[in-house]
Amino acid sequence: MLNELNLYRNQLQNLPTEIEQLENLSWVALGDNQLQSLPDGMGQLQNLKHLILQNNPLKYIPEEFCKLKNIKIYVFGTPKDILIPEKLKEMGLLSYKER
Repeated sequence: MLNELNLYRNQLQNLPTEIEQLENLSWVALGDNQLQSLPDGMGQLQNLKHLILQNNPLKYIPEEFCKLKNIKIYVFGTPKDILIPEKLKEMGLLSYKER
């Protein structure tokens, strides 16, 4: 049973949609890659507590992540114009610094 997934610094440009099948994930580190988007299905990972996304050229955070009530999403170093759902900001689930 996979609980943690560390994919730091792998030059990943995308993630397979199959990641949503890893329903026991509680910690996912995707920092320092080349990700521009995330699979919407990751918003169904109810056990996910920490999602580390810093230093990726992400264009947006999927609205689906608003369904995850116990998650902390780290988006330091993402583009200034990243689209983050207002609801997600209001829920206090993000840890980020706008440039």
